[in-house]
Amino acid sequence: MESMGWEIEAIEPGAQLIATAELQKNSPATRFLHSTFENATIEAGAFDVVAAGTSWHWTDPDVAYDKAHSALRPSGTVALFWNAHVPHTTLPSWAPIRAVYSDIAPQLADLPRLTPDRPDYAPETELRDTGLFTEIQEHIFPFEISYTAKQFLRLTDTYASHASLAPTVRRRLHEQLRRTIRQDLDGKVAKPYEALLILGRRSEV
Repeated sequence: MESMGWEIEAIEPGAQLIATAELQKNSPATRFLHSTFENATIEAGAFDVVAAGTSWHWTDPDVAYDKAHSALRPSGTVALFWNAHVPHTTLPSWAPIRAVYSDIAPQLADLPRLTPDRPDYAPETELRDTGLFTEIQEHIFPFEISYTAKQFLRLTDTYASHASLAPTVRRRLHEQLRRTIRQDLDGKVAKPYEALLILGRRSEV
């Protein structure tokens, strides 16, 4: 983990993830705190940026926004970002994949953009409604990642929405996705994403 000249205090509730990150750390300016954001002891007014990567939707909004505001120096920035799904993509190569889902697990044919437990989650609106931040901006950066069948199935195994499938359904889905990628897509599937970045400046309230 490269600090790029910043002093970083990284908060992570998973001990194993911290252990992995420690092995990759190459800067003494980065330290890890084993805690949830809500329970972490954070010095008030000590940070220029509070950033969260594909994780802010797991925090308690009744606690997290106030805590982020308190942690920031005057005019500090909150930066919330996700690698978002593109539920209604028109990418032609995705059509065979959607067809498999529609046939075997139709509820997964179009994954929610950010999180399955909050399909209508709109972080830009939520941040604005707190009244704690100004100059709120939303930026979207489209990109694609190409996966082999094996890589794609390993990816889907990390999704809670897939883990909750009945074993027989999940097995059928795996088999058909593997066959489709290998036979209809020449062994690789390009999955569309959007990098979503929400920025807000700490206001004096």
